[in-house]
Amino acid sequence: MIHFLKIKEELNMKRKLFLIIAFTVFSVLSVFAKTKEEDEMIKSLRRINPDVVKYFPRWKLTEPDLQIKVYLSLLTSGFAEHQLDPQNIVIIAIPPTKKDKSFEILSITCGEITVSSADIERSFGGLNSNLIKILNGANTFGGVKSGGGKTGGKAGKKQLDDYPPRDYDYEDIPIEREIKPDEAKVIISFLQPSLKKYNQAISVSLFDQFLLFGESGYSILSSTGTDNIGYPFTYSGESHVYATVPVLENKNMELKNNFPILLNMRLGGSYRVNSDANNGFLQSVLPSRVLNAGPGGKIGAGFDFYYPDMPELGISVNAEFPMKKFADFHADDTYGSYTDTKRVKFVDPLRRDTLRVSPLLRTTGNVSLFYNLWIDEKNPIHYFRFDLGFNYFEIKEGGLYQDNGWSFNPNPGVVKGLATYKPNELGDWAFFKVEYRNQSAHPFGLSFQYANQIGLARIYIPVFNWLYLEAKYATPLRGLRPYEIRNYFMLSPVLRFAM
Repeated sequence: MIHFLKIKEELNMKRKLFLIIAFTVFSVLSVFAKTKEEDEMIKSLRRINPDVVKYFPRWKLTEPDLQIKVYLSLLTSGFAEHQLDPQNIVIIAIPPTKKDKSFEILSITCGEITVSSADIERSFGGLNSNLIKILNGANTFGGVKSGGGKTGGKAGKKQLDDYPPRDYDYEDIPIEREIKPDEAKVIISFLQPSLKKYNQAISVSLFDQFLLFGESGYSILSSTGTDNIGYPFTYSGESHVYATVPVLENKNMELKNNFPILLNMRLGGSYRVNSDANNGFLQSVLPSRVLNAGPGGKIGAGFDFYYPDMPELGISVNAEFPMKKFADFHADDTYGSYTDTKRVKFVDPLRRDTLRVSPLLRTTGNVSLFYNLWIDEKNPIHYFRFDLGFNYFEIKEGGLYQDNGWSFNPNPGVVKGLATYKPNELGDWAFFKVEYRNQSAHPFGLSFQYANQIGLARIYIPVFNWLYLEAKYATPLRGLRPYEIRNYFMLSPVLRFAM
């Protein structure tokens, strides 16, 4: 019995000893793992992300004496001589705080070697060494007090004016501004934002009035002028109203963020501009309008389709058709007109009424392939859009004369010599447009369009973050037709609000 108790006691002792050893090993491993984890955490905190570096103060060291000192410090620390370059030393730092008025150096790069703050202790004797304090502006260099001497460097324009001066020669590297959320959005039309980029948007100018209805993606655009054939604002004599409806949603999750909708339909039409460009305020700022839209208005439709596997590429189609036949009607004196007594005459040679020619803009349309390009989609500040296709237009002349009021008559049995203008050569059919937009803190954009052998340039620039100035200029790149204007220019303020 005693022997049995001794055996049991020995087993208990061995069990206790095993537990003590196991606990000790586990504790050591835990401490080691924790220490390793903390080391990795510290290293990660000291590691500088290259994408973030551009937002920190940086400068190139150009003081010869300090260049040699930094070079020798790194050389004596064991770095290879062929990897060091004293003429190419860049310092990255954290801006000063109210408590600490000097920079906190994050890294020093000399040639191919970069020494982070964690290694400055080994290479330079720590962050409190005299050399480091000279570099970060805490100590003076060469007996010159901080704030004087050669501060500002030889590069000319100083980028870090609000920071403490360093009294040695250096060249500031410009700090890049952090990208704001609005700037990181991929926006195809800045003045007319689309679905998913904003919940609500409105922009108002003399040219266009745009409203986006929340997250539904529905929008309404009212515009004056027929830009797609080169006749902006009052030039064409008509205004348009269109509703845009998102029809096909992008199901590709990788591409959906930039292109949430693959098919947008436009439905609407146009109506005649009744204001007379030859009278009132417009006369002082615009050339006299000659081209007209006829009575009855037009019906129109269009769509933008983005190719599902490559939504940067797509096709755009727009068309408008008159709702009333081209026939005689009672007109008024707001219809633009011109005289051409050699070509256009009454069929009846005895008729003595004053006869003028009034051109009416009829069917219009264009079809184009487009391509959207961002230089850097992660930072989509620079945007380009290219459109290439063809356009169609039809402008018919009618006789305008006074007969119990003004009458418009295109009947060749009454008036002879009237003409119809539509594409009849390659230059008339061709449609090309290139657009550039800078979506930085102060967005601006410009574009150039070739259609109907007319060049149309457009630019908008910011005044405030909600107020812009937009200008359009159109000129024919061929001989003038009777109803065209050599130089048409118009400037308008633009109010833009997006949420």
